[in-house]
Amino acid sequence: MSNIDKYETRKKMVYDFMCDDMYVPMKIKELCIVLGVKKEDRPQLEQILLDLQAEGRITLSKRGKYSKSEIKKTVGVFTAHQRGFGFVTVEESDDILSCRVCKWCYAHGHC
Repeated sequence: MSNIDKYETRKKMVYDFMCDDMYVPMKIKELCIVLGVKKEDRPQLEQILLDLQAEGRITLSKRGKYSKSEIKKTVGVFTAHQRGFGFVTVEESDDILSCRVCKWCYAHGHC
């Protein structure tokens, strides 16, 4: 098994652990203890947590605790209207979401 495969396996294991119904948000030190991560392997766990955060699969609280992300992100194209509202056309759907736009932002090209 290559290093990349080991990394991906560990990453999946960490994410599956956080998705368990019994999981409670934990700090990295607590995760190391529960998962049995050795001191020399801690940088790899930190990298896994950073990668999972970058993917939007987990979040880090203000108190430094990791948990599964509950936020669902939608990607689309925003079309602003002069009267201060706009629409987001979702890319992989026929859905259209309405949004309120700050007129100053729209006037200055920020929307």
